[in-house]
Amino acid sequence: MRCSIILLLFLLFLVIGNTLSEETSSNENSETNPQDETEIESSKDEDLLELEQHNSDPLFSTKITQAVPETKKTQSKQKRKRKRKRKDKTKKQKKKKKKKEKKKDKETVVDKEKQQRIYELKKRLNQKIKKTFPFHQN
Repeated sequence: MRCSIILLLFLLFLVIGNTLSEETSSNENSETNPQDETEIESSKDEDLLELEQHNSDPLFSTKITQAVPETKKTQSKQKRKRKRKRKDKTKKQKKKKKKKEKKKDKETVVDKEKQQRIYELKKRLNQKIKKTFPFHQN
């Protein structure tokens, strides 16, 4: 019994010792890796600069954007946004149509009034002419 407990403790210390040695070796690797990390960061910065230059160049009409993984939530948001835009567009078109119809109605009313006014003026003029020149006929 004592032997098995001692054996288990010995194995436990071995396992703990191995994990500690792995951590120290990974720490040593990470101390040498900061150069690699700075290289990676500098390459990312270069890519971003290149993107900005491309986007600011007036010769290119299309802009390159960074790829962003879309989740279902963002997809559904975009879908709702597009749907809303479509509804707004149709509403605007309907409003424009109504305005045009109202304008046409007003114009027709104004035209009718003008025609009526012209008719009345002609009638008066003809009456005056008949009074002043009874022998003159139109």
